[in-house]
Amino acid sequence: MGYEHFMPVKQQLHKNMKHTLQIHIHEIFNNISVRGPFNPLNNAAYKLVNGQYDKGGRRWILPDAEESRQMLDELFGSMSPTVAVAVEFAQLTSTGNQSGLGGYLIANWDTRKNCIRLGDGIELIDGAWDVAKSAVHQAPCVVESDALFHILVRRNFAVANGLEIIAELGEEILINPLAPFSDSDLREELERRGYRVERRFF
Repeated sequence: MGYEHFMPVKQQLHKNMKHTLQIHIHEIFNNISVRGPFNPLNNAAYKLVNGQYDKGGRRWILPDAEESRQMLDELFGSMSPTVAVAVEFAQLTSTGNQSGLGGYLIANWDTRKNCIRLGDGIELIDGAWDVAKSAVHQAPCVVESDALFHILVRRNFAVANGLEIIAELGEEILINPLAPFSDSDLREELERRGYRVERRFF
């Protein structure tokens, strides 16, 4: 197998790395709003606690119950400062066309574009993708199993799973207080308060 089948680390580090936590969880109208990348395993877990997918808001709405909170804590850790952890590829769980760590999506194989896509807040630090092998298996594959990633997670997730914390990035901050709400949520609340909302379709 020639060198051209391997994707060196630095070819896609800065292009794909987004220095933000990939999962956003907020309380909303006595429910819990969960927004993050598509993940079949997470979706199955949301359905087990009677979660409903909101297509308009591109998020899951879960009942604000102990069962929901416990499930989210196991997948992502309870609300806490964001940290960067160092994880080897061998520590990841591979299912179908993707690799993950708990509920965090690390990478998946894009069958339409025949390429590997990294999740937000993920960086391959040491190692290289084996693109040819990934294409055959339709799943992310690396040249060596000790390929090293830096991953942004909630601090409580890192502690609970015994992960090596390499940097503290700070508290979770909701920059836009309306971000968790979809247009339909905001329209509903305005109408509840007696405002007349003009509905437009584009």
